[in-house]
Amino acid sequence: MNNIFKKLLGEENYDGEYPDGDTNNGEFPRTKPEFVLVKPDKRDDLLMIADHLLNRKTVILNLELVTKEIRRFVDFLSGVAYALNGQIKKVAVHTFLIIPGGVEITGDIFEDIEGEINY
Repeated sequence: MNNIFKKLLGEENYDGEYPDGDTNNGEFPRTKPEFVLVKPDKRDDLLMIADHLLNRKTVILNLELVTKEIRRFVDFLSGVAYALNGQIKKVAVHTFLIIPGGVEITGDIFEDIEGEINY
């Protein structure tokens, strides 16, 4: 691996082997995705949620406590996700999964729910 990539990633001593002996043939190190569950009740909570996304954490967003501004919350966080090459997926009536860029989550459930639930 080129030294410039090691410096950019902070992996100057990375040799392609993990502590458990697993190897990934010199590719970039794998990272575990981090999830944060949030249940905001006011607009001020949006910045904290945006900070989680900026830190590349996947956010499980429960909007049950937000009564009148659900659309504004979703629009704002959709913009944050878009700016980070991420996406937002509806997983239940008032629950969304906000995925920052570089994290991949797949499943048929997303297509089923997005087609039948309006917010």
